[in-house]
Amino acid sequence: MSGAKRRKNGTWAPGVSGNITGRSTKQREIEELAQEALDADTKDGKNKAIMALAGIMEDTDERAQDRINATKLLMAYAYGNPKQRTEITGKDGESLYGDVRELSRAQLMEIAARDMDDGRQH
Repeated sequence: MSGAKRRKNGTWAPGVSGNITGRSTKQREIEELAQEALDADTKDGKNKAIMALAGIMEDTDERAQDRINATKLLMAYAYGNPKQRTEITGKDGESLYGDVRELSRAQLMEIAARDMDDGRQH
């Protein structure tokens, strides 16, 4: 890929793409077929994909792991994924930036800008 412009952190510069030809026609066809299959309704108007997941969830003959996975998917679509908390600390569990409650808005903006320039997001 000659002439491709990337930033120092490896991301593409604005207006530049690593995939100059775009997605293939075949990929678009596959996506459309999958969307049609997932959008299909049963005779009584219920979504086939959701009803299939519900069937797996309720079928005691299915493997336990498959029933759990179907339940997780249904719950995620119905209620959203559970919140995930991530704690990032420095040496010995200390904050990377000290007590962030004591930092000024300008200091917080500086840290955020520096992290974005480095390609990191917290």
